[in-house]
Amino acid sequence: MAAVLGHIEKNLSLLANLPRVALNNIRDIPGARKAAVRVGRGPGSGRGKTCGHGHKGQGQRNPSKPRLGFEGGQTPFYLRTPEHGFKNKFRKEYELVDLGKLQLMIDQGRINPKSPIDMKVLRDSGAVSKKITHGVKLLAKNSDKFNSKLDIEVSRATPLAISMIEQAGGKVTCAHYNKLGLRYLLKPERFIDRLPPRRARPKPKQMTYYTDPHTRGYLADEDEIRKLRKMNQRRNKPKDYIAPKETAV
Repeated sequence: MAAVLGHIEKNLSLLANLPRVALNNIRDIPGARKAAVRVGRGPGSGRGKTCGHGHKGQGQRNPSKPRLGFEGGQTPFYLRTPEHGFKNKFRKEYELVDLGKLQLMIDQGRINPKSPIDMKVLRDSGAVSKKITHGVKLLAKNSDKFNSKLDIEVSRATPLAISMIEQAGGKVTCAHYNKLGLRYLLKPERFIDRLPPRRARPKPKQMTYYTDPHTRGYLADEDEIRKLRKMNQRRNKPKDYIAPKETAV
């Protein structure tokens, strides 16, 4: 204990005798700053004339190191290797929303099931992201939690999601929107001073989907859709029912 006290007293006395730390007496630790080597100052310095770079060649140029991936002039590796696969530029990227999330939004009061639900309602409520590029696709994930009657319009919907909504007494419509139509649907305030755009027809490859009553296309026969909807409403869900796996796109 005495040794500890003596050590403390020694430090305190040392601090009392040392000058106070101020801007005029702050110094770097010796060796913290190293003077730069002055090159090109004659042969006696050892770094004169060529400044230590030698004569001619790539190492004498500035910058001396080549760019990343340079292999001395031969065809680099990333050009020698063949390409694999491709990216389809016509691919449609849909925002996904499932029945479980829809029910959660309804329970939280973000979505009113008594009024029609379109992609603008889904976007404003936070059910899908703010950036909708090609549309919204409805999935039947977590369908065991869904028990609401609603009228919803989306770009695509899986057969199981359509069946679950119609069994609850609801209605599903799959409608096509091009980029201009989506902009008018999601941000109608930008079209206040101009005429609304005309509804675009689906492309020939998409026409089959939107004219099929089984997919509840908006161009399909209303009588056929009404018959299929009644069949789903009469259908009872078995107790040991297991929902099949669905593809996201």
